[in-house]
Amino acid sequence: MKKIHVIQQLGSVGQVADLLGISHSAVSQWGELIPEKQALRLHMLTHGKLSYDPALYRHSQYMSDPTQSPQHPSVRIWMLN
Repeated sequence: MKKIHVIQQLGSVGQVADLLGISHSAVSQWGELIPEKQALRLHMLTHGKLSYDPALYRHSQYMSDPTQSPQHPSVRIWMLN
């Protein structure tokens, strides 16, 4: 999920942050592609209005931070709750 698309759909960085319950600063620090965990959350919170595409995340960010992978135990637990 691309950051520019999320901001365009939700209106502002602040609205994205509010919806996710994170800081404005955290959203501002995202690169062009938002963290996968946040993409999954946005997909769920917007009932699919913002669509999660797993193909965007294959072989990208997990090399630097495997805890962001949906296969990581902490993410799977969150998704089950």
